[in-house]
Amino acid sequence: MEATIQLLKPHEAQRRVLNERKRRNVMCNGRRWGKNVLLQILAVETCIHGRFCGWGAPVYRQMMDDYRALENILAPVVAGKSKSEMRIEVVGGGVIDFHSLDK
Repeated sequence: MEATIQLLKPHEAQRRVLNERKRRNVMCNGRRWGKNVLLQILAVETCIHGRFCGWGAPVYRQMMDDYRALENILAPVVAGKSKSEMRIEVVGGGVIDFHSLDK
């Protein structure tokens, strides 16, 4: 069975970050640069390869927006999800755990 995951296309600066990334990266980007889009790409790439990904957001509401966005993106490959635990599991064993960083 083959599934297709539809991600947003990264803009030129995001592609540069993706192509030049290292183990640790530091970025300074404006408010509308698209950090969440970049992080969605990285999170999907991580979990579809069977690895664990932790997702942190400053407040609960932002975390819920990110959870819903990734839930929709990963819908074709979701093996299990728990809104109460804020966790998405994909086919192949990958997991994204969401955490609010407000406390």
